Order: sequence, then C-alpha cells, then structure tokens
Amino acid sequence: MTIPSKHLLLIYNHYPPFGGNMVIRVTNLSRELPKHGWRITALAGKKRHYWCYEPDILKTLPKEVEIVKAFSPDPSFFLKERLLPYPRHLSSTKLPAPALYSRLMRWLAYTFMFPDHFIGWIPFAYRKAVKLIKENNFDAMFSTSVPETNHIVAMLLKKKFPNLPWVADFRDFFVNRQFVTFTNPLMDKAAYYLERKFISYADQVWGVTPGLVKELKDRYKKTEPEDKFICLTNGYSKWEMETFSSLPVNIRKTPDEFIIAHTGNLLNTRRIEPFLEVWKKLMSRENKRPVRLVLLGEVDLLTQEYIKANNLQDSISIVSRVPHDYSLRLQREADMLFHIISPSPRAKSALSTKISEYLYWRKPTLVLAPDDSDTARAFRKARVGKVFPLENQASCYDYLVETIENPSIEPSGIPEEIEKYSWEQLGMRADEYLCRLIIPEKNRKKHKRT
Repeated sequence: MTIPSKHLLLIYNHYPPFGGNMVIRVTNLSRELPKHGWRITALAGKKRHYWCYEPDILKTLPKEVEIVKAFSPDPSFFLKERLLPYPRHLSSTKLPAPALYSRLMRWLAYTFMFPDHFIGWIPFAYRKAVKLIKENNFDAMFSTSVPETNHIVAMLLKKKFPNLPWVADFRDFFVNRQFVTFTNPLMDKAAYYLERKFISYADQVWGVTPGLVKELKDRYKKTEPEDKFICLTNGYSKWEMETFSSLPVNIRKTPDEFIIAHTGNLLNTRRIEPFLEVWKKLMSRENKRPVRLVLLGEVDLLTQEYIKANNLQDSISIVSRVPHDYSLRLQREADMLFHIISPSPRAKSALSTKISEYLYWRKPTLVLAPDDSDTARAFRKARVGKVFPLENQASCYDYLVETIENPSIEPSGIPEEIEKYSWEQLGMRADEYLCRLIIPEKNRKKHKRT
C-alpha cells in the first residue's frame, strides 16, 4: 500500500549547507521522514558567511527535500569581520585563543540581541514562509532551537495560520541554559515569557532528553496536557556510521599505540582537569604499549595551559574543527572512547548525538558523569563501558589500566537498547508523533506501511 504524501514545513536558520553538530538532528529527520511518505520544504537562512560549511551534506538528502532560503543578516559576522576582526596573520601565541574570541562574540550577541543574534532573519523568513504556506498544502510545521529565532518565526506563522499543526523541538534549554547567560536581567524574564508562549502555541513539544522533557512538563503542568511533551532523543545514522567510518584515518604514531578518543568540544564548564590528574598518574607508570589521548574539537584555553604546564603534550593530541565524518572515523579507530559531562545541574539532562555514536561502537568507554544524569542512565542501560562520578579518580584510573593492559576484543552492550538510538527507529517514531497531529486516531492504521 502506498503511503499518502504528507508535507512538512521545516523552519531552521542553520539548515545545510551549514555544518557541524547543529545540523545533525534536522539532517537525519530530513533523510528518514521521506521513507514514511513525507515531503519536506526546509526554510533556511541565506547567509554571506558560514562559520561551519559542509556542502557535501546536501548530496545525502533525498529528492523529497526542497530548500528555500530567506535573507539572514548576521550582526556577529559584521562584528567579527569588520568591527573586531581576528588578526589571523599574527602568531596565536600573542593573542587569545579563537575559542575565547568566539566567546567574546557570543557575549556581545547575548548582551545586545534577544533571544539570539539571528533575530534579523524573522521578517524575511516570515514573509517567505507565508508565501510558501499559501502556495502549498502543508500538513504540519516543525521548528527547532537553538537558535530560538526559529520558534519565533513558527509562532508568528501559527498565529496567522492557526489550523497548521506546529511541533516546537527543543535541542537545549532556553531558560537557564547551561552555557549561555543573558547579561541583562530583563532578558531572563523575557526568556521565561517567550518560552511560555512557545509552549502555549505549539501543538506538540519535543525534547532531546528525558530530563529536558520532564522539566518542561513540570513547569507547565498547570496549563498544558502531559501528552503534549514528547522525548525524541538524538541518535546515530546507520548509513553514516557504515559509509563515513569506512574511510581511512591515520591517527597512530606507532602500530601498537593505544588510542583513547574524546570527540566534541571541551569548553566553559566541561573541563577535564580532574581527569588530567588521573592521566598524569597513568603516564608516570610503565605501560606495556604507548598510550595517547586524542581530543577532537575545541578545547578551553585554561585546559590547554594545564596540559602544557604538566608536560602532557606528548601524550595528548588536540585536533580542532573537522567534519563530522572524521569524528566517526576516529571513534572507529580508537581502542577506547572517553566522555565527560559538566557537574552543573543542567548537564545532567545532556544527551548529545555523540552518546548514541559511542553506544553504536560498543567499545570500552570511560564515562565521567553524575550517577543521576541522563548520560549515565543511557550507558548503564545499554551496558556499554563504565560510568564513574568525576571525583572518583581511583576507579577511573583502575579502569584505564585494566583496559590498556587487557583490551577487550568482544563488543559489549545490549543491541536492542543501542538500536533505540538509531535514526531508523527514531524516524519511525517522529512520523508516528507527526501523524497524531494530522490524522484522526481511528484512521492511523490505514496510513502505516504494509
């Protein structure tokens, strides 16, 4: 039986060819939903500048995806390239690290612009979306944050077209976010007000972690039904894991070198100095084989200084911004994977795409996370690796020594639990949730694949 065609308006300023971690979720949704009968029109920002540009992603999207762009002025680009240009021709030793420079740009943006520095996109995106809605028979509308500007565009459209179902997807907290603090107290109040409006107007609210969804449920339990809030986690794409990870990557200095890999940024509150104390102890012993830690992503300047001050440069390599496929190849080649989350309360609800990728490989994995965090629960439920609190340095050291001395060959983990994080399954669930909005319950079975 042929699945009836369903049409989704997806609103996301950073849609590909924008690259990096911010597009992984929408890219996988765009690949999977067409398998369930969806056509997707993605409304994206038309930019002069991409700080992360990966045009090859466009080649992986199915023919059912159409990208429409609306002009997106970016004041931070003007600040960075015109007003306060980073003098790249000078030696980096005479200047703050690019990560600190980016943090300065972010501070300027969150001091003078609300809710983010893409607010200039709103009138252009709104005008373009109204035209699209009038010309197409959309069944639903989907927006995702961050940035929250996407939700503002969708909310304005919902006001104009109240019969168009809207899914507001939260990939991170808006109120009291972990890494972003509004410098103006009025902005904090405005954030509460705006979030309340998003929740009120949306027909469904999706969140990427159980902790995030629970907090939203608790905050709005007096005004919103519980079934309005849905957890659809981030996940891995089997196609990506099999395709990109098959490419060669040369990371070993010697054939017998034992590689421990961490993929993802280590900035702000996610600092690894306590782990580096364990690493110093590990490097002081006589290991049977050379051991090296590879940190893939941006690393906080203070952490870099700590590594130099303790003479750990020979055993720790830092590889900054690279395409996502390189990250997958590094994960595949590494003998052991490493993940750490911040001890802050907000971090307990973190469950990034990287977690699902780590689970997929079913390798020895060291996870430093609070016992009651979503990350710890995911690894323990899947029985992959070992989880320790950040302060438990003794157990962390013992596990490292045990794994280096006796590396596991057999994969660990429960396949059924790991499979729940595949986008093949997540795509089916996303289709099911969207169909709740557009298809009466008594007719839903007619729309399932036979």
